[in-house]
Amino acid sequence: MKRIVTIGAVALLAYAALPYWSVYRLANAFQEADRSRLEKLVDWNSLRSSIKEELSAQMVAQAASAQGDEEVGAALAAVLGPSLISGMVDGYVNAATIAKLADDARRDEGSSEGTQIPQDIASRPLDSIEWAFFSSPTEFVVDIKSEKESGDSARLIFKWHGLLWKLARIQLPDDALSSVKS
Repeated sequence: MKRIVTIGAVALLAYAALPYWSVYRLANAFQEADRSRLEKLVDWNSLRSSIKEELSAQMVAQAASAQGDEEVGAALAAVLGPSLISGMVDGYVNAATIAKLADDARRDEGSSEGTQIPQDIASRPLDSIEWAFFSSPTEFVVDIKSEKESGDSARLIFKWHGLLWKLARIQLPDDALSSVKS
């Protein structure tokens, strides 16, 4: 009986520690711009889908709040935006591009302000974590924020995949598209 309790306690401890280990491994892969490890630690299809949903919802919300002369452009953006977002996300949200952006940001060589990852997150991703804990038995949430940003945190959501925890969703801050407004 004592052995069963011990095995159960070790299994529970391992279960509780695994998502933290996955976050650590993902942060190291990101920091080192390691494409192959990023491939293994992220559920890319789920991640792309969540980013498309987030950006499309923000674009529609911005279009709904447009007034005056902005209404026509905002309506056009609301109609065409989701398909444009889908194509861009499919093209850019992959291990190779994320590794390249992380490497550029770490060396402070971001190509443009719109695609640049904050240098502090790229060089010290674990220092950017504000909070991390389970939101359900199969979901683990990590809030991250750049020390240079004054807005809300981004939320990384890890899902249980067999014996691994993989990044499956990102909830962007509400103001993620504010720099895109023209």
